[in-house]
Formats: sequence, C-alpha cells, structure tokens
Amino acid sequence: MTSRATRSFEPIQPSAYLAIAMQLAETPDAAAQRSAVDRAYYAAFLTVHDGLVDKGYASFPERPEAHRRVAEALNALTEDMGQRLAILRRARNASLIKRAGIRFLAVSLFGNYLIRLAS
Repeated sequence: MTSRATRSFEPIQPSAYLAIAMQLAETPDAAAQRSAVDRAYYAAFLTVHDGLVDKGYASFPERPEAHRRVAEALNALTEDMGQRLAILRRARNASLIKRAGIRFLAVSLFGNYLIRLAS
C-alpha cells in the first residue's frame, strides 16, 4: 500500500491544466471558479517555464523562487509577456488567498495567450 506522501503521479501537460480550468470555469460554484483560475495560471506558468528551459534561455530553482524567476526571465525576453504572466499570478493568488471575485474569462484569455506565444 502506497501512502499519499510517497505516491508519485504522472506528469501533466500544461494543456491538460487549461482544459480542466475551462471546465471548472463553467461551473457556477465559487470554489470551482477559484480552482479554474489556479489551473489556468499553472498551465501558463508551466508552459513558459518549460519553453524557457527547453530553448536554453534559463534554468530555474525549485520552489519557492521559480515563479518569480520565470516571470523575470520572460520579462527580459518580452516585457509584455512577462507582465501578463505576473498579472495572471496575482489573479491566481487573489482568487485563492484573498478570496476575491475574479472573472475567469479574462484570466483564461491571458493563459491561452501565454501558452500560444510560449510554444
């Protein structure tokens, strides 16, 4: 029997996170919508992270600095996209931590835009 602490999971493609986010966003439940914002952010973050690493632009430490450093590296390449990722991260944090009302549609559009440009 495997405990939860030692269980390993298959890697998830960022596009799968975005698909789940879109499904959750259509649910009127506030918790589902907050989870949708979180999944949309991680879809964008992982796409940008993996793209920067795969193309040799940067390497990143494990948490907690990775999120800030990915945004900084992206900002150095294209300020507009770095700012979009930072906005998406703030929206994610606000939706989960401060429990602020966030319109998922705007967040998902940022996520889709980042994923298309990072590919």
